[in-house]
Formats: sequence, structure tokens, C-alpha cells
Amino acid sequence: ESDRQPRITKTCHFTDADTMEWTVAARMSASPDMTVTRTLGEGTWRRLPEELSMARPIDSTLFASAGMETGRFTVTETIDAPVPAVYRAFADAEAFGRAYAPDREELRANIDLAIGGRYEWLFDGALGSNGCQVLSYVPDRMISFSWNAPPSQAESRERRTWVVVEFAPGPEGPESSTLVTLTHLGFGPEAHWQETRAYFEKAWPYVLGQLKGNLGR
Repeated sequence: ESDRQPRITKTCHFTDADTMEWTVAARMSASPDMTVTRTLGEGTWRRLPEELSMARPIDSTLFASAGMETGRFTVTETIDAPVPAVYRAFADAEAFGRAYAPDREELRANIDLAIGGRYEWLFDGALGSNGCQVLSYVPDRMISFSWNAPPSQAESRERRTWVVVEFAPGPEGPESSTLVTLTHLGFGPEAHWQETRAYFEKAWPYVLGQLKGNLGR
């Protein structure tokens, strides 16, 4: 009787360094001279790129505002650098550090360019936009990400706003200059959100000024 019970087997093999094919099968003796194998399941596992492996679902309940009436403001800056270089300063962690404050050793960023990927600027190496995420992007044209209030504003800190940054050729052409349009949206109506908005109305021009000074050298 034991010879008639199915035996479950699993086989795996790599077709390349990042791809593994697997099969799960049941083997059973149909007679003393014959063994029957039935495939129960099969598939392929592929190693995700590092930036995708860090992505996670976007929790829409974290956002403080929605709809057409969400609070927002826009700042613009023309930077004397090619569009791809300016875009990379927002889309690549190392490029951001070099563009924002190249001599600031404690500055760190985690940017995983994938929907739901990390989008964190950590100004002292530990605190900043912790937990924020990439929302959408078009390479060399736009990137949007969730954003939080500074640690000093605890009442707003646990919720999210969002930022959309658009890139277009500047007056000297795309190889020489970039027009950056940054829109910050999603502020709630409460008084503490007005404080947060006022903070970023000063902070974002400073950020763009830093990029202008360092990228436009």
C-alpha cells in the first residue's frame, strides 16, 4: 500500500543568475513496473531589481487632503544645467546629495525609483522625510512623492502631503538650462497645517536655490 501513496517532489534550477524555474510534482507507482508523475504546479521566480524590492503599497489614508480644494502652492526656478542632470538630483540618492549639499557629510537619502519606493531625504542622516514614497514619475519630465512635516511639527508629522516636480527646457535649451516647477499639495484646513504650509513656502525656494548654486557651477 505504501508504494501506491504519492510522493511530492520539488525541483528547481537557475536559468541565469536572476531567474529560477520550479516544478512541484506528485509521483506514484501505478504498478510494480510503472511510475506515474503528475505536475501539480510550476512557475518562474525572478530576482527583483533592488529599487523594486524596496517598494511597498501606498496607504492613501495617510494623506491629509484630497479632491479639488486641497491646499497648494508652486515655486519655480531656472537652473543652468541640462534637464537630465537636474532630474537626477530628484530621482537618484547620490545625485541629490551632490546637488543639495556636497560638503555635508551627514546628509543621506534613500530614493528607490519605483512606484511605492522610498523617497527619503535625511538631513542629519536619520531624520527628514522618513517613510515617504515615490507616487509617480516620467524620466526627465516629472516626479511626484509623498511628503511629511518636519519633526518639530508633531501634529502634522504623521500625515502626508505630496509634491509634484516638473522639468522643462529652460530659455537656453535642454542641454544648458532647466525650468523646475515644484507644486506642494495636500495641506489640510486645520491651523497646524497652515503652519506646515508656511514652513515649506520658505523651505522649497531654499532647496531649489541650493540645487541652482551647485548644479549651475
